[in-house]
Amino acid sequence: MQQDMASLKDRLAQDEKTNTDLQGDLKVVTGKLKITQGQLKRAREEAAKLNDATTEKLTALDTSVHSELATKATSDDVKTVTPRL
Repeated sequence: MQQDMASLKDRLAQDEKTNTDLQGDLKVVTGKLKITQGQLKRAREEAAKLNDATTEKLTALDTSVHSELATKATSDDVKTVTPRL
């Protein structure tokens, strides 16, 4: 009976150590996951900003090209209309 009690105490001590080790591992993994989630959130925010900036640049370029084309067409029209003397 005493031998069984000693054996159970040893197993309990070993299980408690294993539990403590697993809790430590879980804390490390949880900490890394939080870092990873934070990095992912920052990456998404940066991508959204870049996307917005790119959209603005493309819109400005489109407007500029349309304006230049309209001006070019007007200049060409003026050149083709010459007074006849």
